[in-house]
Amino acid sequence: MCGGCTLILLIALFLAILFVTTSYWVAGDVWVRRHSLKYRIGTSERQCSGAIGEIFLVSFGALLLYFVDRASNAISIFDVLREYPWQSFMGLVLVGSIAYFHGMRTAMKAPDDEKPVLIKTYLVYGAFSSIFFFGGLLMVGILIAQSHTDYQTFNAVAPDILGRIGEQTLTDPDLISKQLEISFLDAQTLLASVEESMAPVFVFVAGIFAVNLAIRLTPLRSLFVSDAIVWTHGSTFVALIFILLAGGMIYVGYYSVFIDDYLQSLANIKETIIRSDAEAIQRYSEIVLTITDQKSLVGFISRMSSEWGGLAALLGLAQWISEQFSKPEAPQSPADDLIEI
Repeated sequence: MCGGCTLILLIALFLAILFVTTSYWVAGDVWVRRHSLKYRIGTSERQCSGAIGEIFLVSFGALLLYFVDRASNAISIFDVLREYPWQSFMGLVLVGSIAYFHGMRTAMKAPDDEKPVLIKTYLVYGAFSSIFFFGGLLMVGILIAQSHTDYQTFNAVAPDILGRIGEQTLTDPDLISKQLEISFLDAQTLLASVEESMAPVFVFVAGIFAVNLAIRLTPLRSLFVSDAIVWTHGSTFVALIFILLAGGMIYVGYYSVFIDDYLQSLANIKETIIRSDAEAIQRYSEIVLTITDQKSLVGFISRMSSEWGGLAALLGLAQWISEQFSKPEAPQSPADDLIEI
């Protein structure tokens, strides 16, 4: 991450915290009743300002954006804002309009004695919401821009690798064997770049699962006026869609296409390799089997997995386990009441 990106992120975080604390101060008792964080100490129930929870969420969001930016080796926050200024501005206008519309709509539905206070509150809180959701939109923009850059880089390098074993002028088996080894090494390096392509997506998904766990297992749950469980289910669905879309685009878009072309290039030199010694034939067979195995879906999944992918899987599993424990116990079978003791 560039130094300017870190500064932008810190300024945005400072402004978001300033706006959310000010909005809770303006709301006063109204938001104490609506958005306090409720928790237990022993048998007593206590509560604290919901601003604490919202500061945690926006700080975690900024940290997640930082890690997504770090995982994106070719694109940064500054790059997205510089290369897509109008799209970024329209995105900010869009999320700001939605935030203020929702806030004013909520204020107008409140009891008459709360309306004046809530209107003033949402005028301030709308700025916080705009910053918060624009950060999420910026995160998605980084993921899309990184995917596009990786696609261009992959397609720029692939022809050179294929050309090393596809040259029709090469007839010497020993020379072809050397070119084959070099191209195989380059092919493995190129296919390994898929791991880097998926890393920002896995960081994003891991962040979503972590927030879902925090909402389910901590007092943050009380921040949501509506059902927090619905929100976690929706965000989980979004995370899975991101994985499927990113993985599908990589596999169908260029991963499997490159392997098909590479296998075809290997087939073109098969007759020349056969005229070589037994060691060269054995090595040729190993390479063909290895590349064929990597084309399978299992091979692709193992290739794109990384430490971030493992973290996302662990957090997803933890969320699923927490959901199972929070489910109500299944009703007792009516037949149990008929058993005579």
